[in-house]
Amino acid sequence: TKLQSNPTAISYLSIMRNIIDNKIIQLWDTQIMSKVNLTESILNSLTEQDGGKFQRIANAYLSAKGYKNLTATGSKIGTDKTTQGTPDAYFRTQNGKYILVEYSCQQSGLYAKFKEDIEKCLNTTKTGIPINQIDKIILCHTSILHARNFLSLKKLCEPHQIELEEFGLNCIAMDLEDKYPWIAKKYLGIQIDTGQIVTKEEFISYYEKSRVATSISNQFFSRESELKLF
Repeated sequence: TKLQSNPTAISYLSIMRNIIDNKIIQLWDTQIMSKVNLTESILNSLTEQDGGKFQRIANAYLSAKGYKNLTATGSKIGTDKTTQGTPDAYFRTQNGKYILVEYSCQQSGLYAKFKEDIEKCLNTTKTGIPINQIDKIILCHTSILHARNFLSLKKLCEPHQIELEEFGLNCIAMDLEDKYPWIAKKYLGIQIDTGQIVTKEEFISYYEKSRVATSISNQFFSRESELKLF
């Protein structure tokens, strides 16, 4: 009641509330702008990569997504240079079949390039792999593949019961920002978080760099029942 009878106090509280509201709005706007700038930085950096560097990024990206047993046939070992051949990379599945991968940094003519790549993947003479042993073909690129073009490419695979999957520029950029920030840091030099969340393999690698650290990558013996609890 005293506050209600004091116009000066009411005016002061109103001003303070407006200031606080404005600060919250400014902070929110800053966070939104920061996220927008971060996304743009990742997008721009990806489009600036040459073929060899992008293949390394995409290999790490696909491995992080759960594709295991990678063989990077399109990359020259120890360098960012590419090599000729089909496919650019492949994975062996648990059922013994193959997942073939084709990469591209082309900003134009992407459909024609991937059409040729898929035709080569379906050519046993080029790959040495029987078509009935190919489970999936993955396309990774730093451009935009229109839906009609993807459907056209998919029709090349359907008669052979081969799945076609695509990871384009926007999909990769969003995943690097939201799911795999360590890839953005390692290959693009873009720091997204504080580095407190890493993969199991990265944690072991960082931990064991210390000369006084006890190795935690040793094989686990005779406590299989406890290991199952994890």
